[in-house]
Amino acid sequence: MNMPAAPQFPLTLMYAVPAAAALAALAPAAAAAVQAALTDVAAGRRPLAMAPGRREGVLAAAGRRVLCQPHGARLMVLLLAEAPAGDDPAMSMAMPPDAAECERLDAFHAADDGFRVPESVLVRRLEGQSLLRAWRELRGLPLPRLATAADLDAALLQRLERPGQRASARQAHAIGEVLGVPVDALRF
Repeated sequence: MNMPAAPQFPLTLMYAVPAAAALAALAPAAAAAVQAALTDVAAGRRPLAMAPGRREGVLAAAGRRVLCQPHGARLMVLLLAEAPAGDDPAMSMAMPPDAAECERLDAFHAADDGFRVPESVLVRRLEGQSLLRAWRELRGLPLPRLATAADLDAALLQRLERPGQRASARQAHAIGEVLGVPVDALRF
């Protein structure tokens, strides 16, 4: 019987867009607690409670259940869910995904486009930076080159890089095409 190779730590954290958006919507202290727990899993200091017969597991942090999937040298963070009311946090850490969570995971996988947000982009978003700037800098693209490639004004892009600014659907589509990211990854 072939056993899967044990993961080589540390694992690189990558986030599905819905998980990144849910994490960004948390209060800063809760987001920090979830990130710390994920960092511990990625470093091999904390295990995931794996679902029998599945490739996903769960960890509990800050009143949330974080559904993850180890994948090679990466830990894919797929979904965040609130812990059930009255759930004992110590118990939920050791409990694998339940039937309802497995159904959510199946629905997620059926609709998943495979795009993942790197931890560096999410961290910059949590620190208050715009997603547009985080993605542009990750791709190593100077603002004037992005403006030219997206057929947008550089001054407009500079404004859109300010926290709280939002591109129109047309602008976000043009920017996403150049950066190679879906519009949803520019808007959480």
